[in-house]
Amino acid sequence: MFFDSKEKLMDFLKYNLTFIGSGSQGECYLNVKNNTVYKIFLSYIEDSICYNKKEDILKFSNINNKTFLFANDVVMVNDDVVGYISKYVNATNLYKINPLNVNLNNFEKLVSSSLNDVDNISEKSIRLYDIPYNILLGRKLYVTDFDEFNYVDIDTQKLKNFNYHAFNIELFWFLVDGYFDELVNDNNELKEMYKNKENIILFLKMYRKVLSEYVGFDIDKLNKCKKYLNKRVSLKEPIYQRIIKSR
Repeated sequence: MFFDSKEKLMDFLKYNLTFIGSGSQGECYLNVKNNTVYKIFLSYIEDSICYNKKEDILKFSNINNKTFLFANDVVMVNDDVVGYISKYVNATNLYKINPLNVNLNNFEKLVSSSLNDVDNISEKSIRLYDIPYNILLGRKLYVTDFDEFNYVDIDTQKLKNFNYHAFNIELFWFLVDGYFDELVNDNNELKEMYKNKENIILFLKMYRKVLSEYVGFDIDKLNKCKKYLNKRVSLKEPIYQRIIKSR
């Protein structure tokens, strides 16, 4: 989409779109007419500075996947690429969701499906970066903010392992950090898997098994294990910063 001045772009955003949030790199606006999101770079909004190239923003636009929300068009002011447009999904950032209320059966299925997309991305030589705080949960898992993804020339299996870890980090935090750290640390197998963050599906199965043994029945939600939430007053401050309502 093209604008011939910053003023016209800002008026378009203000009067035609709905502001839905901002991050470290840009502000996002929803176009409800066609379910698209406009991300405008903060460097342009704040300082009218932009160093982005159209070919860099759209380099993943022809990749078919259901997890990663890549750009399908750019926003330009004269000759400057000041943002991009991508598909809108009805989903919520993981850090805004209470993990105690998530159905673990469904969650495991969604994670497994997204890991297939991680495989496909890796086979196309794309390296993932900056995944934490950019995963959304809705009818599927989604990843926003691909700005730091790059094509690389390394062994495919090594790349898959790197990308699995990059994708898994927030999922491990989401399930454990600030809630069940003590339980995980008291189980050597869970502790090692949580430390390495290599196989989220294997961890999830073992995690459920251990918690189910504690309560005496097969659990489908973590809220059925509330009495095993962290109890120790001296527990460190959680690494994963959540914005959710009280437990």
